[in-house]
Amino acid sequence: MCDPKPGARCSADTWKELQHARSKADAARRDLDRAPEDPSARRRLHQAESNLAEKSAAYDSSPRGQRELAEMIDSAADPNNPELDDLRTRLCAGRATRIAQKQALARSRGLSGAEESLEVDRALNRLRHPDGGYTRHPNTGREESIGFFVSPYPDREVAIPFDQLRPIDLLRFSKANADLLRMDYHYEGAWHDPETGIVSLDVSVKTLDAAEARRLAEQHQQVAFFDAQTGASVEVDPNARDRISHLNEGNPS
Repeated sequence: MCDPKPGARCSADTWKELQHARSKADAARRDLDRAPEDPSARRRLHQAESNLAEKSAAYDSSPRGQRELAEMIDSAADPNNPELDDLRTRLCAGRATRIAQKQALARSRGLSGAEESLEVDRALNRLRHPDGGYTRHPNTGREESIGFFVSPYPDREVAIPFDQLRPIDLLRFSKANADLLRMDYHYEGAWHDPETGIVSLDVSVKTLDAAEARRLAEQHQQVAFFDAQTGASVEVDPNARDRISHLNEGNPS
């Protein structure tokens, strides 16, 4: 069932509305093909395509739509392919919409959502798994679950082999980068590289566009950006591992 307004929509209803919008858009295109000089036909097509985009976004935010987008990304032969960036961005936008709807429903009912804090030991536990990591708010400790994260500050990055990583290293990193972490949309980031076993600590920024995250990763010599929707990194420049290995060489054991 769909939530009552202003809550989230269900898969069945959004799917029916999407199919109806597609039919209307197809009909409007046929009308314009028959009368290409008719301004009313052009206007009807514009309205139909705008409605189709709205219904498509609504379906992307439904449970079924979210699953389908995630499955298309997961089943791709190359999960790092830039051609998947649009799907990743749609998954992000759909998740953000659904969370906002759930929050709006909670507010309308007079409820408040409790924010979970990410403790240092929990952060370390996440990093035990290859390709594990986190992106968390420096003040609340809340782990970010929406968006794409990448560090534009390679000069602030610290690289430590996982078997040498200690809780004090995370605390020291946060303290050393307090100036950046006070800025809006800046987060504490950590990533356990499955290729090298090295944990990179960095200051990450957030974007809601996967293509923008890719561009920033390329610009700042980052191996990957983090996709919070899938919980996995997206490799952009494997050669950047050389830069990170040199960072590790400078670290005391």
